[in-house]
Amino acid sequence: MHTIDGAVVYSATDLLTWRGCAHASRLDALALTDAELRAWRDAQKRLAADAGSGFPPPANLRGDEHEQAMLDRLISEGRSVVDIPRPSGSHGLPAAARATERALRDGVDVVYQAALVDGPWFGYADFLVRVDGAPSALGDWSYEVRDTKLARRPSAGALLQMAHYGAILEQLQGAPPPRLVVWLGTGEEFSWPYGDALPYLEELRARFLAFHAAPPETVADPVDACEGCTWSVRCDEEWGPEDLRHVHRLTRRQRALLREAGIRTVADLARASDQARPGAIGEATFARLRGQAAAQAGADPFVLIRPQPRDAGVVGTPAPHPLDIYFDLEGDPFAALPTLDYLWAFCGADQRYEHRWAHDVEQEREAFLWFLDELRKREAQGGEWRVYHYNSYEVTALTRIAEAWPNPEEGARLLAEVQHLVETRFDDLYRRVESALRVQGGSTSLKYVEKLAGYDRSGVAASVARADESIEAYEAYLRATDEDERAELLDGIRSYNEHDVKATRAVHLWLRGLASALADGDLLDEVEDEWTPSDDVLRRIESTAELQSRLRAAATTAEAAGRPLPSGVSVTGARMLAELLEWHRREFVVAYQDHRRLKEWAAGADGQDLADAPAVPPQWAELNGEPAPVTRVRRGTEHESCLVDVVAGRVHPPVTGRKNEALLREYRCRPGAWKLRAGDRVVEAVPSGDDGKAVTLELQDFDAAAGTFTVKRGKTPPPGPYVATPFIDPPVVWESLMRLGESALLAEPEPPAVTGLRLLDRELPIAAGVMGPLPGEEAGDRARRLLGELTGGVLPVQGPPGTGKTWLAARLVLDEIDRAAARGEAASIGVVANSHRVIDHLLEGIAELVADRGMDVGVAHIGKPEQVSAAGVACLTDGGKALAPWLVDQRAAGRPAVLGATKFGWARADAARCLDLLVVDEAGQVSLADALAVVQASARAVALGDPQQLASPIQASHDELVEVSLLEHLAHGAPVLPDHVGVFLDVTRRMHPAVCDVVGTLAYEGALTAHSTAAARSLVGPDLVVAGHRVPLEPGVVWLPTDADEVAQADVAAGLVRLLTERARVTDGTSTTRLTSDDILVVAPHNAHVNRIRAALAAVVPDARPEDRVGTVDKFQGREAHVVVFAQGRPAEEPGDVPFLYEVNRINVALSRARLLAIVVAHPDAVFPPVSTPDHLRLASRFVAAVHDRRAAPVEASGRDR
Repeated sequence: MHTIDGAVVYSATDLLTWRGCAHASRLDALALTDAELRAWRDAQKRLAADAGSGFPPPANLRGDEHEQAMLDRLISEGRSVVDIPRPSGSHGLPAAARATERALRDGVDVVYQAALVDGPWFGYADFLVRVDGAPSALGDWSYEVRDTKLARRPSAGALLQMAHYGAILEQLQGAPPPRLVVWLGTGEEFSWPYGDALPYLEELRARFLAFHAAPPETVADPVDACEGCTWSVRCDEEWGPEDLRHVHRLTRRQRALLREAGIRTVADLARASDQARPGAIGEATFARLRGQAAAQAGADPFVLIRPQPRDAGVVGTPAPHPLDIYFDLEGDPFAALPTLDYLWAFCGADQRYEHRWAHDVEQEREAFLWFLDELRKREAQGGEWRVYHYNSYEVTALTRIAEAWPNPEEGARLLAEVQHLVETRFDDLYRRVESALRVQGGSTSLKYVEKLAGYDRSGVAASVARADESIEAYEAYLRATDEDERAELLDGIRSYNEHDVKATRAVHLWLRGLASALADGDLLDEVEDEWTPSDDVLRRIESTAELQSRLRAAATTAEAAGRPLPSGVSVTGARMLAELLEWHRREFVVAYQDHRRLKEWAAGADGQDLADAPAVPPQWAELNGEPAPVTRVRRGTEHESCLVDVVAGRVHPPVTGRKNEALLREYRCRPGAWKLRAGDRVVEAVPSGDDGKAVTLELQDFDAAAGTFTVKRGKTPPPGPYVATPFIDPPVVWESLMRLGESALLAEPEPPAVTGLRLLDRELPIAAGVMGPLPGEEAGDRARRLLGELTGGVLPVQGPPGTGKTWLAARLVLDEIDRAAARGEAASIGVVANSHRVIDHLLEGIAELVADRGMDVGVAHIGKPEQVSAAGVACLTDGGKALAPWLVDQRAAGRPAVLGATKFGWARADAARCLDLLVVDEAGQVSLADALAVVQASARAVALGDPQQLASPIQASHDELVEVSLLEHLAHGAPVLPDHVGVFLDVTRRMHPAVCDVVGTLAYEGALTAHSTAAARSLVGPDLVVAGHRVPLEPGVVWLPTDADEVAQADVAAGLVRLLTERARVTDGTSTTRLTSDDILVVAPHNAHVNRIRAALAAVVPDARPEDRVGTVDKFQGREAHVVVFAQGRPAEEPGDVPFLYEVNRINVALSRARLLAIVVAHPDAVFPPVSTPDHLRLASRFVAAVHDRRAAPVEASGRDR
C-alpha cells in the first residue's frame, strides 16, 4: 500500500496480507504515517537480507526466468507486445496506468507488466493478453489476465491476486475478462473462470476497506502468514520466550483455547491441573502438552516419556547390526517436477560414507537403483539389519520415484519392492524421538537431537548448514559456469549431507542406550487391532495385483503399437480398469482408518492432531501446494453421529412387540448417534475386558432421538463410548470387476463384459445423428425416444431437482415392457441404486403406474421387510441368491418383471445378462466402480440421476479418472450433460423462477428453467423480523445472517418455522391456504445440528413432527416443501471444513427442496470462509454468489421478533 496525492491505494498483496493477518495489515497502514515504525521495518528488511546464506533466493531467480520464458514465447509467436516499465515516484503509477490503457485501446496483442488503477485499488499484472471475438468497450476484443507461477498448482491466493487485476481490467474494458490463466512451473496452462473467484474477492475487498476505514486495535496472534512476514520479529518480541507458541507440537487452535482458559505461558501449562483443561482439548492431548511444557520449563535437556510405547519408543529401537544403513537424501524442488533428489548417500556401521549425484531425472532413477541394489545385497545376506532415516522424506522419495517409473509394469514391481523393504527394514528415528522423548529446547529436528546424542558438527566450518541452504547452494551450482566454483559448491553440500548421515547413526545408538532407563511398568503395549485380514482377503489382494499387472502390461504394449487392446478397450480404459480393481479395498482401508481415528477421539485422545503430521518443507509446499487439510474430529459435528455413550440404568423389557422380546435388553444412551440403525455393530473405543479386547455390540433396535438401544440379553454392556464398526463389502462386486478385467484382455470379451468395456471408453450408445433433440421435442420425450433406439450401452439422463426424473423413469420402464410385448416377449427389467430407500421409491412409482393401467407385471425388491414398504412391491428376503430364480419364474410365466436390488445382487455371476434393461437410479451417486460391476446384468442400461446433487460417497483417494460417479464419468465432469452424450431435463416444475434462477446459476450454468405452473405459485404475508433482520415473505432465496452459536442458531431456525406458520400464506392464483409445518423442511449439514434444531422446534411448535421435518441434506434428497430453512451451523474454521460445508452439490440439494422460499440461516462469516485451494475458492464463490445479494435487511435495534 502507498499514497497517491494523499489517498491510500491498495494492491493484491495488501489484500492477501490482511486475509492472512489483520495485525500485519494494520502495521503496514501505520507505517505509511509513522516514520519510526517505517524505519524499523526497513531496517529489519536489511537485516534479513544480510543474514541470508549468501546465495540468491532460488524462488526469485526461477520465477524471473519462468516469466521471461513466457514473454519470449509470446514474442516468438509473432504477437505485438507493449512493455510497461515499472513506475517509480508518487506520480509514476498514474502515468503507467495511462500507458497501459492506451495500449489496450490500441488493441495490442500483449501488455506486459500492465499497471492497473481503479479507485483505491492498483496492481501490476504480468500479462494482459488479447482475446478476439470477445467484445468489450475496446472493440471486438477484450483482454484476459495471465500470470506466471512456479507452483505446480495455483493457490487460492494466486487466483485472488489475478481476480483483483481482472476486476480493475473489467472497469477499463467494460467487460469481464474471459478467464484467468496461470502458466505453471510444469509448463502447463491452468485456466480458471473469473466468475469463480470474483464473488469471494468482492467480499474480501469490502471487509478489507471496512477494516482500514476504522482500524480496530489488533493483537499479534500466530498464523500461517508469520513465516516470511517482516513484522514477525516485532511480534516475537511481544509474545516473549514464555509464550505457549514455543511448546513443541502445540497448535494455534490449542494455544487459543488454553489462553481462553487462563493458561498463557509455558510455565502456566507445565503446572496446570487436570481441572484446568479446556473441554475442547482431549485428556490425552492435554496430558501430552502439559508434559512437554514441563520438560521445556525444566532443567534437564530431555526427559523420557513415561509410559511410552514398547515397540515405537526407545526400548523398541533395534540393536546395531553390521549391515545397518544410515540413509539421507538432498532434494531441490526447483530443479524438477515435483522435486529432484540430487544427492543419495548413506553410511554403514563402519561409518564409511558413500554417495551418488543425480543432476537430472534419469540420473535420479540410476541413483535409486544404485541404492536399491545396496539393499538387495543386504537382503540376500539376511539378518536383523535396518535402514535408519530421520523423518519420512526418504520413504516418500523412494515411493514417488517408483510410482513415476517410465515403464508402468516395471514401476509396479519396484513399488512393491520398496513397500516391502519399508515395511520390513526401514526405521524412522524421528518417530521414535517423538514417541519417547520430551526435549527442553522444544525441537525434535535432527540438528537439535544430534547434540543430545553427543554428535557435534559446530567445530567444522561449513558453507551449508541448513536444509534450505543446501537447496540454495545446489541452485547456485546449476547456474555456475566456473568448474572450480561448481566443485566447491557440491563439496559444501556433500559435507553437510555426510554430517546428516553420521548424525543419524549417532542418534540410533543413543536411543538404544536410553532403553535401560525404563522399567517394564514404563512401557505400553499397543492395543491389538480388532481387524486382521483373513486368508481370503489376502488372496484377493494377491490376485488383484496379478491382474492389474497384466492389464498394465497389455496397455503398455498397445500404447507402443498405437492401437487399443485386443478386446477393443482403449489404453486409458485398461489403465482405469486396473485402478478400479482396488477401488473397494481402498475404500475400506480409509473407512477403517476413519474408524480408528474416531475411536481415538472418543477415548479422549482427540483423534488425529493436525500438529502430529510431518512438517512439509516450505519450498516444497510453495511449489506443490499444501497437503489436503483434514477436518478435526470434534464434538458438535458429524463425528458425533457415529458415537454411543451408554447411560447407567436399564429399561426392561423393551416394548417393541417383536417376537422373542424376553431375550432382549434395552439401555439408554446419549441421543444423537444419527448414523446408527438397527443391525449395525458398534465397538468400545477403550477395551474394558480383562483380556484387553474391546466389547462389540450388535444393535437389535436403536432410537437416536430417544437415546435407547436394544441388544441381546447377556452381560451388561460397559459404559463405552462405542463407535460404529466399518462396513466390509462382500466380495461379489470385486469379483464382477475381476471378470471384467479378464475379459478386457480377450480378443472376444465375454458378452456380459461388453457393456462395461464400452462404458469405460464412454462409447456413445446411439449414433450422433439420432442423439440430438428433434425440433420442439421436450427432454422427457427425447429420453423415451432414445431408449427405443438403444441396442446396447448406457443412456445417461440428468434430472435436476423437480424435473420429474422418477416420473420419467417409471414411464421408461413401462415403455420397455410395451415394446417387448409388441415383440411377443415378457421384459425383465432391473432397478439398482446405492440405497434400498431409493430403489423402493422408484418401484413404488412403477407399481402405481402398473396398477393405474391394469397391467399384470411382477414388481419385487430384494431386501429386508423394513427396507421394502412400497405398495404393490413384493419383498424377496432370501438375498441375492433369489434374484435369478425369481426372474426365471416370471419369464416362464410369460409375465413382465421389474426387480430392484443393490449392487450386491446385480454384480453376482448368476445375474449376468439376465435383464433386457437395467435402470440405474440416482446414478450421480453410484460410483463408476460399482456401475461397471452391475452393468454386466444387461446389454442395455439407462442411468438417471444428477451429478450436481449429492455426490458419490467416495472416501479414499483414487486416480482422478476413476474417482467419479457414473454420470460424472459420462459427462466428462461437465455440470450439464451435453446433447451428444445424453439427455438433460431442463425444466423444473418444483421451483419458483426466483428460486430456480439461484439454483440454476449455482449448479447448472443457467441451463435450468422453471415451468409456468411453478411460476403461478407464490408466498404472501407480512415480513418476518427474526434475529434483528427482516425476512420478506416472497418467493426466492434469502440469507439470514446471525452470529449466534449453534445452539442459539437452532432456536432461530425453530423461531422461523413458528413465524412462518403464523404469518405465511400460499397462493396459486385462484386460492390461498395457510402455510403449515408440513409445508416446511429444515435442513442442516450434519446430524449433530439436526438434533439441536429438532429439540428447539419441538419446544415452540409442538405439532411440527421435527423427526420428519428436520434432517440432513442426505435425508431430504427427493423431498420438497413450499419453504426450506437451511441452517448451516458453525462457519468454517479452517480450509478443511470448506469441502463439506460449501460443496455445491449439497447447497444445491438444500436450496432446491424449496418450491417458493429458501431461507439460509448462517453466520455473517459464512460468506468469507478460509480457503487455500482453487476448489475451496470455487465453492466459497458459488455460495457467496448465491446468497450475498439476498441478505435480509437489518432492522432498528429496537426491532423485536414478532
